Amino acid sequence: YLDTAAFTKNGFQNRNRIRLSNKIDWLTVPILSKGFYNHPTKEIRINNQVDWKRKHLLTFRHNYGKYPYYSYVYDFLLNIYAREYHYLVSLNLALLTEIRKMLGISNKTFLASELNEHGTGTERLISLIKSVGGKSYISGQGAKKYLNDDLFRKERITLIYQVFSPECISPATKGSEVPLSILDVMFTLGPKTIDWLIGGTP
Repeated sequence: YLDTAAFTKNGFQNRNRIRLSNKIDWLTVPILSKGFYNHPTKEIRINNQVDWKRKHLLTFRHNYGKYPYYSYVYDFLLNIYAREYHYLVSLNLALLTEIRKMLGISNKTFLASELNEHGTGTERLISLIKSVGGKSYISGQGAKKYLNDDLFRKERITLIYQVFSPECISPATKGSEVPLSILDVMFTLGPKTIDWLIGGTP
């Protein structure tokens, strides 16, 4: 988890897209942002003076209450939202950890802030990969614009560009012009979400 990455305004670090009635909109965690843009994400604090938890839970209830696996996902969200969070990274890690458990994903994870990180850009990524003994790096397509392929070859690290194109599109996301949060799929497919992610038939 790249908790040392700079916090960016209007990014995905504190918000994600979900379905709201017949449209798609952002679900946002309010932050204390003044003076903190471009600071490491691990330093970003949540604005708990705003009742964002209640708003989120009501949003899930109103928009996904009739979905097949509403209770399955909502119960796990209630457990997470019941805890106190002061830093954004703590909330994000809690969500990701529980979602991974629900999907049966158990590979070991690390925080960049706990590793031997140095340099910028591609050099920074390579230092993190080497810190955990990695031999390959999976990247999204958008990173082709700025990753230095030659540096990966020099360090004998295989660079793989992921093309996420599942064979089956869940009813929840079908017809969407933009990708939505994994929660949108989980409300529809529940424990079968992992099959959808790997391109199987749920």
